[in-house]
Amino acid sequence: MASHIVSQMISTHDEFIGAIYRVCGSRPFTAAELRRCGVVEPVGCSLQKLHARGCTEREKGVLRGPCVWRLSPEVVQHYEAKGVQA
Repeated sequence: MASHIVSQMISTHDEFIGAIYRVCGSRPFTAAELRRCGVVEPVGCSLQKLHARGCTEREKGVLRGPCVWRLSPEVVQHYEAKGVQA
């Protein structure tokens, strides 16, 4: 079960977060990869904002280059429970 803040972010930005889940699932991704797949950050939302609210995590061990992200386990569980295909 997702925390209140994560649930609120999902309900507010479901189209964006759901698109990330459908494209990447639980695997790591970059902002550039999302753009190549047609997933564009909406106005007022960014991967950093999602990170601050617990929806994304930075991939550990990446020292150089672009930020590598992954959806938090709470977000992945939310979409898996809804039966959304990654």
